[in-house]
Amino acid sequence: MEFTASSLAAELKRQIDGKLPPKATGFGGMNHFSAKASIAIPVSSEIYFDAIGVLLQQLADERPEWEIELEGDLSDLTITFSK
Repeated sequence: MEFTASSLAAELKRQIDGKLPPKATGFGGMNHFSAKASIAIPVSSEIYFDAIGVLLQQLADERPEWEIELEGDLSDLTITFSK
């Protein structure tokens, strides 16, 4: 199966969304929250960076009040939300 940047971003986002509190709760008054996601498949650097770009844009569009930091690679990605 061939993976695209969009399919990788969608899988990472699915994992992240499953770990985040609902938007309506505003993270329960928290100012800092981290979630982990991973995909254990080899992909080219181009697909990796494109997937991370798509993911970051989707997260930023959905939660504009948060600063979002991504750290790591596809097999061990940490997403940190801060206010």
